[in-house]
Amino acid sequence: MRLLLSGLRIFSETVHRRMDDKLVTIIGSEPLSLSLAAQYAERGERVCYVDLAKNRLLKETKTLHVQGIWNTQVELDDVLFSLEEMSPSETVVIAVPPSKFSQVFPVVLKNVREHDTVIFFPASFGAISFMEQLEEKGLANDVTVAEAVSYPFVCAQKDSNTIISQSHKSELRVAVSPESRTDSFISELNEVFDIFSVARNFLETSLDNINMTIHPLPVLLNIGAIERDASFRHYIDGVTPTVGKLLDKIDAERMAIGEKLQVKLTSALDQLKKYYGDSNAANLFEYVSNENGPYTKVGRFGLDSRYVMEDIPNLLVPTTKIADTVGVEVPVMKLCITLAETVLGVTF
Repeated sequence: MRLLLSGLRIFSETVHRRMDDKLVTIIGSEPLSLSLAAQYAERGERVCYVDLAKNRLLKETKTLHVQGIWNTQVELDDVLFSLEEMSPSETVVIAVPPSKFSQVFPVVLKNVREHDTVIFFPASFGAISFMEQLEEKGLANDVTVAEAVSYPFVCAQKDSNTIISQSHKSELRVAVSPESRTDSFISELNEVFDIFSVARNFLETSLDNINMTIHPLPVLLNIGAIERDASFRHYIDGVTPTVGKLLDKIDAERMAIGEKLQVKLTSALDQLKKYYGDSNAANLFEYVSNENGPYTKVGRFGLDSRYVMEDIPNLLVPTTKIADTVGVEVPVMKLCITLAETVLGVTF
């Protein structure tokens, strides 16, 4: 009887603890967003993953495997395919490309309540847009909104419910609104990730997203080789000394915008060294094309990839508009946009 009562007490405490646990809802569609789900779940959080990619095996098993530099297996509380199935959640993580914001924002805004938290991974002017809509609802001071410069992991998809973790950043910055919640929020976030420090505001986080520097140009300038060779690697094969010089120039333009706005940005090279470890690299070419560096397994990205179709319209285009407004010349950024528009036959 004593053993039975002891077992019932342990069961009751476990159920009670699970019912008290806060629910984290992660809206995603790719390996990077799955890595966030794995991290939250591994740290004991209840995770509902809204899978806009509609991965049937993940929904059936609710089991997520991570291999590579980080090996784990986690169970998700639930996997949904539809945003409309979402329940209100204390923490909502928006980890989708900016082109999905118009689809995601109305549902999140419908469900959001006072004292909830909405987090953006990565920064792409999403938090600024979301805050405007929160203000219209009169909730701008009641909901915590945060935006991280980037994702903690570099990941690739192995199969339906397995991702490969290729490298891990050692430090990231995050901006928080209302500002009064910054310290407590970052403390809570670091219970899960343990790498975050303070960014000044959402303009800083978005302008410091170096995807605009290192993603589009290597695709556009190597498209012939990319289309011929399925084994092409974005950084190792795509960033030659000449391409690297253009990456340095585009990053210098980004830094000049920050200086004009008096927003403290960090160069792409310094960010990479901080994320993945220092080296003797004097420029971006030497860092990203190094066979001993963090990007050896990052493969081929084509014209239809997020490196072009997301990062140009949602990072480079707004950044050039900001540059025009404050009077900073950004010829390489604009060249990149024009080249992409010409090749694709679109206007971003």
